[in-house]
Amino acid sequence: MIEVWTAFSIGLLGSIHCIGMCGPIALSLPYLGVSKWNAFAGIMAYNLGRTLTYALLGALIGILGKGIWVAGLHAQLSLLIGIGLAAVAIFSISVETQVLRIPLVRRLNQWVGLELGKRMRDHRIQTSLAIGALNGLIPCGLVYMAIAGALSNGTITGGALFMALFGMGTIPLMAFTALAGQAINQRWRARLRRLAPVLMLLIATLFILRGIQFHVPNDLRFWEEWQSMPMCH
Repeated sequence: MIEVWTAFSIGLLGSIHCIGMCGPIALSLPYLGVSKWNAFAGIMAYNLGRTLTYALLGALIGILGKGIWVAGLHAQLSLLIGIGLAAVAIFSISVETQVLRIPLVRRLNQWVGLELGKRMRDHRIQTSLAIGALNGLIPCGLVYMAIAGALSNGTITGGALFMALFGMGTIPLMAFTALAGQAINQRWRARLRRLAPVLMLLIATLFILRGIQFHVPNDLRFWEEWQSMPMCH
């Protein structure tokens, strides 16, 4: 199982990518004219909504991952994910553009956009929570990367926990972006996005290392059985 700290690392390192993709939404949240405490509560509700959606996606993908784990293909899957992520980073492939070519995903994205538009002027905390939950459904290469990691966990609970920790990893920088407001302009967001391929390569390395790592049992009986194993001469 991929350690849970990997999920948080993906969110923390990859949140630079989030500033470019979801930053405009975070900066458009309806906090003008409200107190600082209400604005902070709304920002945290928004990020909690995203995290809850990610956890739900993780639980759903964990159902499929359980079959892969039982089949003993988790190491191969981790290696394949790592190689795929490295290719995306090296060749600058826009995962979002490719995914949006799928009719079902395109229709879902259009529906999410309409629903977000209806809620952008509502100051209530529950509305910020709903905006975050909807935001979690927007096509995002980083989210798909995390989903691949959740798939490697092999359990419903593990998948949900993996995605929840991924979401928590994205919160610090996303919350800072919303609180800083226009202080982080488009130019700075563009500069940060240039770091995304480098960070993706780092995350790809994590998956590849997990895929090629060989675990030797710590049970002493393993060594006893190995020494008594019949050998051909």
